[in-house]
Parts: sequence; structure tokens; C-alpha cells
Amino acid sequence: MRQLPRQTDPNVLVGFETSDDAGVYLIDDKSALVQTVDFFTPIVDDPRTFGEIAAANSLSDVYAMGGRPISNTLLFTKRLGTGVISTALKNGKATANAVSAAIRSMSTLNRAAAEALHEIEAHANYQNAIHAVTDVTGFGLLGHAREMALGNPAKGIETASFEFDHTQFAYLPGALQAAKEGHLPGGLKNNREFVSECAEFSTNVSQEYRDLLFDPQTSGGLLIAIAAEAAADALGALQRHGVSGSKVGRVVQKKSALVHVA
Repeated sequence: MRQLPRQTDPNVLVGFETSDDAGVYLIDDKSALVQTVDFFTPIVDDPRTFGEIAAANSLSDVYAMGGRPISNTLLFTKRLGTGVISTALKNGKATANAVSAAIRSMSTLNRAAAEALHEIEAHANYQNAIHAVTDVTGFGLLGHAREMALGNPAKGIETASFEFDHTQFAYLPGALQAAKEGHLPGGLKNNREFVSECAEFSTNVSQEYRDLLFDPQTSGGLLIAIAAEAAADALGALQRHGVSGSKVGRVVQKKSALVHVA
């Protein structure tokens, strides 16, 4: 495999080496360009619908670039399950309701969620409350959580462990059934293989929920690490902006398992 060159341009504030959602390039003393490139196989037939989904998916990377790890509480927006529903659709097993809900979710920008977070940051008591944000896409919830948990020790951002409660996530209509029936995309299996060594599950977490947490999402929600004292107000701000959000876990000092799901 060809090794990528090390980044030497001092104007590149965020490059490939940190596994961030987008690159950040310093333009002048006051401005920086946040840029992302993304691609994936069309998952719906209508070109306009796919264009909306693709734009929302790529813009999520931009909305996500503004956080600073690490904190006490984890919030998540949107519902999980676009991957298994898309696979069920290809297999002719997805219901119209499931497909409609998935398309609606994938077509929805994370702009309103980002505006809600900006509102929290502008609050006098919460200016440093939001520590990290990532949009959950192809690597699935647990894959993106792993990237956040790793931090960046070279820059003083210590590695932490994430603890999730699988019952606190919202799932798209038909997602659980699709997972139970085995409509698992190849990306889900790859994610499970990649993350499994650093993730552990309590025995009460059934297989379909485990699969959905590995499910590759298209234009998924934002995973937000925020100070515990600001979590309730952040959820309120999300609701005022028309965004469903929930408290799904917490960040703790690093344990043997980087990610634990109960």
C-alpha cells in the first residue's frame, strides 16, 4: 500500500492524519476553509432525491467540524438504520413506510442541529461545553465513536472510553426487522470486523441492536460530546430547532474496552 506523505504545509490546520470529518485550511488570520469530498453508490433511483441525500451527507462533515474532545455526556441526533433498510430494499423486503422514513432522514440536513449547538456555545455559561462533534456515516455509530474516543494524545487530547445505552437510541421504522432478517450491508460487516476488538457488549444487548450500531449510515446524525451540565439545555435547543436528540451515553476515563454498549 502506498504511504501517504506527511503534511508539511503550515496552513493545513486539520489533515488526513487525525481521522477528522473534513480538512481545514487557513486562508488568513480570521478565516479557514473547511472542505470535504465524499462519494457513495446511489441507493435510490430518483436523481433529485439522491442529490439531496448526497448533499446532506457531505455537508454533515462541515457541520461536524467545530468540536473539541473530551467531555462527560454523549448526545445523538437522527435515527439509526439507513444501511439495513437500503439493503432490505435491494432485496425486495423493505416496506414503503421504512423506505420513506429512511429517505426523509437521509435528505435532512444537519444544519438545524449545528445551529442549535452554536446557540449553546453562545450561551455565557456554556462557551466551552461542546467538546467534540462527528457526523455518523459509513463507519457506523461505533466506528465514528471509536475515532472520537481515540482523541489525539500528540496534541494533548487524551484517549477516553465511551459507554452507550442501546435503548436510548432511536431506530428507523423497519430497521430492527431488517436487521433480524439478516439484511446486513457489506459495510456493516466490515465495520464490525474493524471495531470489534475495541468494543464490548453487555449480554442483554441482542444481536439486531449490535448490528444496527455497526450499520453504515448515509447522511446520519451528529454524535455530540458535551459537558454534562449543558446536556439538558442542548437537548432543549435541538428540540427548538426541530431536531430530535437523545442522551445516549457518557465519556469516562479510558478502560480496557474503548467502547462499551449496555
